[in-house]
Amino acid sequence: MQTESQFEIPDVNLHPKKSEIRCPKCGSTRTTRTESKKKSEAYECFCCGYAWRIEKLAKPPSKFWCVMWMTAVVFAYVIGLELVPGLGSGWITDLAVLSVFSVPHEFLHALARRFFGYRAIPIPILFPPILGFTLGQKPQRIYEKVAVGSAPVLMTAANFLVFYLTGNGRYVILGLLNLFCTAFDVLPLVLPHRRRRANMIS
Repeated sequence: MQTESQFEIPDVNLHPKKSEIRCPKCGSTRTTRTESKKKSEAYECFCCGYAWRIEKLAKPPSKFWCVMWMTAVVFAYVIGLELVPGLGSGWITDLAVLSVFSVPHEFLHALARRFFGYRAIPIPILFPPILGFTLGQKPQRIYEKVAVGSAPVLMTAANFLVFYLTGNGRYVILGLLNLFCTAFDVLPLVLPHRRRRANMIS
């Protein structure tokens, strides 16, 4: 007859499923998914104890159509630049060029968010380097944030391609301006992580 101390007690993992989501409050990756439903997921941070919920899209958009729409936006951007005069022709034409410049910039940000399954509504404005903002769910993973922030680089590529084909120097200026605005979006996502790593090493 076995005594109570002789029984083997199996190990049971009572921890919720671990996730790769970063905490929106402290930035830690020590987070866990505590709840998963059809319309939302709940997460909790082990470091600061912050809990939050992320809503899911009922029907995530097709990645193929997101790419097709992004391609169409870039083509519309190039055609729009051909229809408006160059910068320096007057404040009305400058405003038109900035509109043609800022609208596809923000649409590419929004389409990149939808590519990863997040709701997004672009709100363009006309004051570089802040060309607008996007309403809706924010990407949680760092690679999604960087991809969304760098999506308007497609406009820079189109600018330099058109310059190579036509020799019009206006496209170089707009390409460099768009590259600067894109770096303005991406650098804040990358630099804080480098500082945290440096602090951990020291």
